Amino acid sequence: MWLNFHNLNWFIFKRPLTKVSNNMKDWLKRLYWDVKEFSFWFNVVRSFLDIFPGESGNLLRGFYLAKHAKHCGERISIQKRTFIAHPERMEIGDNFRMNINCYIDAGGGIIIGNDVGVGPGAKIWSVTHNYADPKLIIRDQGFSYETVEIGNDVWLGANSIILPGAKISDGVIISAGTIVGKKRLIPYAVYAGYPPRKIAMREP
Repeated sequence: MWLNFHNLNWFIFKRPLTKVSNNMKDWLKRLYWDVKEFSFWFNVVRSFLDIFPGESGNLLRGFYLAKHAKHCGERISIQKRTFIAHPERMEIGDNFRMNINCYIDAGGGIIIGNDVGVGPGAKIWSVTHNYADPKLIIRDQGFSYETVEIGNDVWLGANSIILPGAKISDGVIISAGTIVGKKRLIPYAVYAGYPPRKIAMREP
């Protein structure tokens, strides 16, 4: 077992003080960065709201998101264990429903239409790392921001990933596990895979 008595004894009594000190400095620095960000406090409160079960809890979390989004419609439902960075850059229509374990980073802007559903574990990114210069490590090259646009009556399947700059037209279904890049998708089509390919059309 990794956490046995000898490991615990070393961690508490014999660990080099300089390493403990450096780790504490790193933690305090990151805490300082966190508390200056609105997203930090937004998700502290949102995590607390996870204690409320059922549809009433979903609507309560939706009401909380609606109060902090750039624009938000009515009847917003957010299930437990979701994380949203920069909700103030989200525009959301009516009847938006997001399932459990989803992650949204709206740093580059996200526009969502009416009657959109997001399946369990789905992720929407509007921010990505720059990486073009091999002489610099990736974390020192900054970020790129591109708005994601999602139309009306769209369903994002479980564990789907929507990348920065994606444009998802009205009526589209994104199958589970599909990764969507910048390619504009045909309205009322069903897509699967990566790159996403059209596998069906929704019949009128």
